Amino acid sequence: DASRAVGGLLPVLGGADTNKSHGITQELRAVSAPGDSPWKWLAGAFYYRNRLYDCANVGALANLPTLPIQIPGLLNGVLPNPCPGNVAKLGDQLTIGELKGDIELQEKALFGELTRELGEYWEVTLGARAYWIESGGDVTTAGALYATQNNLMEVSRANSVSEHGISPKASIVFAPTDTVRSYFTVSRGFRFGGPQIGASIPGHDVPEVYKSDVLWNYELGLRSDWLERSLRIDISAYHIDWKNPQVFQVANIGNLIATNFIDNVGAARGDGVELAMRYLPRFARGLSLDVSVAWNRTVTTESFDSSTGVVVPKGSPWPLSPRWQTATTLAYAQPIRDWLLGASLRHVFMDHACNTIECTAQVFDYHTLDLNVFASGPEGSWWPQLSVTLNNLTDERGIGNVTTNPFPAGDTVTYIAPRALVVRVSGSF
Repeated sequence: DASRAVGGLLPVLGGADTNKSHGITQELRAVSAPGDSPWKWLAGAFYYRNRLYDCANVGALANLPTLPIQIPGLLNGVLPNPCPGNVAKLGDQLTIGELKGDIELQEKALFGELTRELGEYWEVTLGARAYWIESGGDVTTAGALYATQNNLMEVSRANSVSEHGISPKASIVFAPTDTVRSYFTVSRGFRFGGPQIGASIPGHDVPEVYKSDVLWNYELGLRSDWLERSLRIDISAYHIDWKNPQVFQVANIGNLIATNFIDNVGAARGDGVELAMRYLPRFARGLSLDVSVAWNRTVTTESFDSSTGVVVPKGSPWPLSPRWQTATTLAYAQPIRDWLLGASLRHVFMDHACNTIECTAQVFDYHTLDLNVFASGPEGSWWPQLSVTLNNLTDERGIGNVTTNPFPAGDTVTYIAPRALVVRVSGSF
């Protein structure tokens, strides 16, 4: 909500946005009782409902006339009144565009798993999730920005997406000893599609709905314990086939006005390996070392026509998907009388990645160090728990994201949190 003019001549547009949501999630599940039976089972039902409301207004901030909030009837379709939540933000400025969405998401599901032990070393699990989803609502546009497509009127369009299906799961576990356990899993997952809370602008057609995306995940893993269970190593490899993945898109009018929407890339593929290690040396009780390393390569498998007019070729990297990630934590905790005292040092590395599917900027590519010292009183006592944390102690200036904005605002760069000292005192009674 800033006001400025370029060179004192060009009227600059400002915006205000009001959004809210409320929802409910319920799940009921039943599981088999522990026992010596080779059969285990799980069954349940799931319900989810969420109502989303968003209203955005674009107003003239400089060099355009202002009007009272009550606009004459002849201009109602062209120059709308702001949404109630935006009136205080825009004041009596001339509102020349309005985009309002009122969407409801709903999912019902039944799920279950059945596990059978096969002999002493093998275990097989089969499961499925049957789902029914509905996503629908109204999207309303008004104002000079949409005058051409709306025929100088306020237009409300209703769209809905209804889908149902079954997401299966299968896994097999092989545990030849009590210190080695391997598995192979195949599973299917999906994410909601629905009406677009976005509208076409001159020169850019925005799809009225976007599709649900579906992926198949294939994973092979191994867990092993060594050195009398003081060292645990987990390693897994996966392959993902992703159909109609959803991406965030921005369309501009002459670098002045932007509209945001969701679109579907035809397909993507992901391959990766993850390694986790935990070491509790017996020669130094209370000392622990945790290391995790992940390598990932997720790319598009079909070309994509982006909102900027750029054709994103097959094999382009997926946004916000770094090739390498690592996390290492060295910690020490020791009981002294009835207290537990300790400290930890954590290092995180994030490899570089693209900010969008068009890769207009590089993000991440940083290292951070966090130091934590804590003290916990006797369990059940009134003594508080104290922790002092120095986050990002080297004050690294890593980039978390880069968002493309229309002129004159330019790109918005979001940095990771700077060095900060956090003191926390907590207790229970």
